[in-house]
Amino acid sequence: MEVSALSPTAYTSKADTSAANLAENFDDFLILLTTQLQNQDPLEPLDSNEFTQQLVQFTNVEQAIQQNKNLEALIELSGANQALSQATTLVSYVGKAIEANGNEANLSGGTATWNYEMPPSAHDAQIRIYDEFNNLVYRGAAVASGGTHSFTWDGTGVNENLQPTGVTHPDGAYRIDVTATDADGAAVDDIGVFVRGVVTGVENDEGTLTLLIGKAKVDPGGIRSVHLAEDI
Repeated sequence: MEVSALSPTAYTSKADTSAANLAENFDDFLILLTTQLQNQDPLEPLDSNEFTQQLVQFTNVEQAIQQNKNLEALIELSGANQALSQATTLVSYVGKAIEANGNEANLSGGTATWNYEMPPSAHDAQIRIYDEFNNLVYRGAAVASGGTHSFTWDGTGVNENLQPTGVTHPDGAYRIDVTATDADGAAVDDIGVFVRGVVTGVENDEGTLTLLIGKAKVDPGGIRSVHLAEDI
């Protein structure tokens, strides 16, 4: 089972920045106050009420910033709890068989299988398979009749001109692209692709949690059904 590390992202909050700015302004205020007191006219001393009001304003701003910091801490904690809850939910899928929308499947032992739902308007259909570097590794015909169909690939390479390349591709994640045209040659939309397999792990992909079936990534939001592993 593979579960990648989940780590919080470090950042400087707006409240921390505001607090730093306030401290800098307060230091400037004290320097100004000290300078004015040192140079005041003894016969006409400065009005202390003005400085008192400014000190009160600094205090009020400081309290507001502290409240914002507390609020940001609560929001950050809530986000961490949500991430932990999501991770816990996804880990519970490990070892279970799922059916999920997605075009990435795991080639293992010379077998990778996809399922696709072809609209009844399709007349001609093609399958293209790409490796992790987006290189075309296979092209062939797809079943164009309306309904759900399955395609299993053995890793044998076929180029864009439908000629065998003589290459047997290694195990790993591969992406399928199923396209179709109708009787008039217009592109057919809404071709659904889904995969089945046993979840082997959870991965944190740049902050986004995904399920793994072997090396293939599956969006948890695309899960259609969950079964016992022996039922697949």
